[in-house]
Amino acid sequence: MMRFILALVLAMPAFAADLDRAPAAFAYQNSKAIYVDFLSAEYNLTYDVTARTASVAAKIRFLAPEAGYPIFDLASNTVSNVTLDGAASSMQTLTSPDGASTMRTLASAVAAGEHVMMLDVPLATLVAWDNGGVNSATWLSDLSDRGYLERYMPANMEFDRVPMTFNVKFVGATKKQIIYANGDMSLLADGRTQIRFPSYFTSSSLYFHTVPEGVMAETRFSFRSIDGRELPVVIYLKPSILGGAEGTLATLKTETINILNELEGDYGPFLHPSVTIYNAGSGGMEYMGATMTSRSALGHELTHSYFARGMIPANGNAGWVDEAIASWRDEGYQRGGAFSGGANMAGRAQYVRYTDRQAYTYGEKFMRDLDNLFADKGGLKSLLREIVEKKAFEPFTTEDFISWAEGHYRVSLQQIFQQRVYRNALEEGMKSKPAESVHHQKLSLEQLHDLL
Repeated sequence: MMRFILALVLAMPAFAADLDRAPAAFAYQNSKAIYVDFLSAEYNLTYDVTARTASVAAKIRFLAPEAGYPIFDLASNTVSNVTLDGAASSMQTLTSPDGASTMRTLASAVAAGEHVMMLDVPLATLVAWDNGGVNSATWLSDLSDRGYLERYMPANMEFDRVPMTFNVKFVGATKKQIIYANGDMSLLADGRTQIRFPSYFTSSSLYFHTVPEGVMAETRFSFRSIDGRELPVVIYLKPSILGGAEGTLATLKTETINILNELEGDYGPFLHPSVTIYNAGSGGMEYMGATMTSRSALGHELTHSYFARGMIPANGNAGWVDEAIASWRDEGYQRGGAFSGGANMAGRAQYVRYTDRQAYTYGEKFMRDLDNLFADKGGLKSLLREIVEKKAFEPFTTEDFISWAEGHYRVSLQQIFQQRVYRNALEEGMKSKPAESVHHQKLSLEQLHDLL
């Protein structure tokens, strides 16, 4: 099962090269704030059902490429037991020079080289105590600043691939907890569940959702990939009081198989070793080989297992690419068609960390235009197939995408990209009110809490 994935990983350059996709370091407190390479991240999650408290104890090894204050992020302002290389420290807040984003660093600058950071943080976001157990998820969003793993625990930026581990402990639960995740799960001797996520995961990749046994209805089966692998698939949902879960799951199974067959036919073997689908009935967000979705958005979200969680945006200015591709697929891969203007989907501040929503509309039309422009060279799909084959799990920028396209089609594309995705020539009303995607809704934390 893992041979295909292993071959992809072995074919990738050293992950230290991820720093090549990091934003620029900047002046901070008579030194500089520097982006670092997380070498590993271990998160110990403890759910105390009796006390109704949850927490994360994190241990992160990182490599500083130069001296300075190491940048990471954590949305919570409440932390304790912060240490750097075994010495007590504290967390500080800083803002990017362009004001586009807020981040974290430590109280002390570090020398170039390897370091260890440890800290404890309460886990309160998307946690609900019920049924003698807990409903908890680390659902993410690419439509708002600081919407990835940093919502819940200390994490690096999207450019960095990190081997991550969850060690999950439930205290006082009267029911067995079911865990849905896109990592390898095993039971440790002390009763904790360990989830090991692949080393090519980033802060936008990880899927984790736990509920007490009996809360969800599910179906499990295997999907035979075109490369011969048998991929385990789980589809689950919260049953309605009116029933009908069995029929809905059967329908979703058929649709999932059809969509996976379609995608493999277009772009090659599925990139991930398993498939996890939560039919939440609302929203839509992609993870590596997993999604929290509605039935209508299922095809869109599974497409993202190739584009977004296959070829991975390294920053907010690259996020438009995968949304435009998935939206192009939603519209039936239409070719050409008149459209005008431009959208600044890729030329925003370099520290922006969320996707421009014009990707769903204007970006989709741009993909149609590219497909028409290269119709005599296999269209856009020929490029996308090559990217999936050669660049899977490699964080990319818009500039990388342009370079790959120029190499594939052997033509300069600088002018058309400058006109279309770096320059905002849309009417003011369209700029201030980008269209909401029907497949990828921006849900508040309160709305997500209702889906636990």
